Amino acid sequence: MGLFDPGAFAIEVDQDNSDAGQLALMTALVTGVAKSFKLLLPNGNTATFTAYVKKFNSQGAVDQAIRRSAELRISGSITWA
Repeated sequence: MGLFDPGAFAIEVDQDNSDAGQLALMTALVTGVAKSFKLLLPNGNTATFTAYVKKFNSQGAVDQAIRRSAELRISGSITWA
C-alpha cells in the first residue's frame, strides 16, 4: 500500500488584477502557504480541500483576453458535500 496522493487541480480564468481570488492565488504562490479552496460544481455539490498553488501563469495574444491558469496541488483529504 502506497502513500495517499489526493492529486492536483487546474483552473483557468480571465486575468483581472483587481479580483480578490486571483490576488489570493498569487499571494499563495509567492508565499508557498497552503490555502483552503471550495469548488462549486454545476449540480450544486461542493468539494472543499487545502492546496498549494504550484503555478499561476498568464497567456495572451493580440486582440484576445489574457487568460491565467493555476495549478493547485491538493494536500490532505477532500470533503464532498
